Amino acid sequence: DAKLPKEDPHFESIEEWMVDVEMAAVGVTVVEVKKSGDEWQVIYGSPYNRRITANEPMTLDGTVADEQNGLERLKTKHDPGVENLRGTFANCAGGKTPWGTYLTAEENIHGAFWTKHVGPDNRPLPGLGGDQALQYSRYNTPSRWQAWGKYKKRFDIDEEPHEPNRFGWIVEFDPYDKNSVPVKHTALGRFFHEGAETVLSKDNRAVVFSGDDAMNEYVYRFVSQDKYRAGDQHKDQNMKLLSAGTLAVAQFNDDGTGKWIPLTHDECAPNEASTSAKFCSQADVVIDARFAADKAGGTKMDRPEDVQPNDHTKRVYVMLTNNVKRNMLTVNRANPRPHNKFGHVIEIIPDGEDFAADHFTWDILVRCGDPDKVELGAYWNTATSKNSWFVAPDNAAVDDQGRLWIATDQGKYWQQTNRADGLYAIDTHGIRRGTPHMFFRVPLGAELCGPCFTPDGATLFVAVQHPAADGVKGYCGIKEPSTFRNPAHRWPDPDGKNAEKGMPPARRSW
Repeated sequence: DAKLPKEDPHFESIEEWMVDVEMAAVGVTVVEVKKSGDEWQVIYGSPYNRRITANEPMTLDGTVADEQNGLERLKTKHDPGVENLRGTFANCAGGKTPWGTYLTAEENIHGAFWTKHVGPDNRPLPGLGGDQALQYSRYNTPSRWQAWGKYKKRFDIDEEPHEPNRFGWIVEFDPYDKNSVPVKHTALGRFFHEGAETVLSKDNRAVVFSGDDAMNEYVYRFVSQDKYRAGDQHKDQNMKLLSAGTLAVAQFNDDGTGKWIPLTHDECAPNEASTSAKFCSQADVVIDARFAADKAGGTKMDRPEDVQPNDHTKRVYVMLTNNVKRNMLTVNRANPRPHNKFGHVIEIIPDGEDFAADHFTWDILVRCGDPDKVELGAYWNTATSKNSWFVAPDNAAVDDQGRLWIATDQGKYWQQTNRADGLYAIDTHGIRRGTPHMFFRVPLGAELCGPCFTPDGATLFVAVQHPAADGVKGYCGIKEPSTFRNPAHRWPDPDGKNAEKGMPPARRSW
């Protein structure tokens, strides 16, 4: 029922106005909550509450900002001086830093970009982008999930071919300063970041782990050049730690050893991102991190998502969700199953228990799937119960006792496993190593993500994403896809008492 505001000359159509509204709704929301007795309450009107949207002013630091070649690749018609960087969206997981700020990961940025050049199937034609054609292809840009580019030229690659290079970064912001300007840290590389977990090395350098959430992509690590200083008085200095350092890709060898390979421009070696461009600077490397990882010899993984360091045990856990594109010719010990529908978890043991060590050993903690179906190749501790095995590990967290928790996301395929997504605690050492414990299940059609404990370990926050949305058709007599107007259920309001006025009741409660 929205109508175009006649008093606002900036909008030429209701569609353009609606896109503006949508762009103001994506991004990051910061909300203060406070414990009152046994309940947690939202603090409305808190000075910390804010929205960081697709139009929010941003600053840029690190490799791209420091090199003219990098700035050239971020220049656009609307911002030729790279002085008006705006927006973050497609934000996935992230993590709190030791100095009290937060990192948010730009993940599936390709869906926001548009082109008018499509084929009969309404998909973008191959070869778009001129000298960036191979780069566009590798980053699946544009995918036209949103129609922003129809009304905002900055998201139309036909008009602004460099705009995609402005996204796909790790963004840091200070949740305790509403007026702070978020920073895009280009030294950490550009790809589809699932998350960014920060820990300190033995000599107090910041170490950030991140997975590239796509099949046959890589696990990355960044180690800061400078060292962390404890105390609030050093926060401004600590916020610059992610501006300079070493970005590396993981290589997993079949003998159970591995190493972090630094990504460098290597004297203008050919850049597979285009037929003419070169890795002439470190800026090229971080903008085209996927191609740099190819050239360096990283191990292509089964869709690496969260990479969670455990500061209690000095080990690192890699969530590998699935990879149906892997075949018998490309399996290896770190990714042992072809057409991997169920995922697995890898444990990394850094040399000398130092997260900044260049070498490590590794092992597979679990191979997911139904242990009763031998043909699936699942691997669990024999103590695993029939109700506690899981598939599609996605996000992870470590509690105050060093216990590992794993959240799952099967997407629309959960009916094939007859298993809802949820949160699991899992033993990582001793005779019960590899034994999961089901803790919380999400409702029909949802995924669980973002598990986060309070420092005392007494409260756990989780995010239940898109309940009733994924793969509900055909389940228990549901004949149609779930929609906003006709949802399969209304969790957590099954009776519809808080439903929007005039909306019909849900078909079923679960």
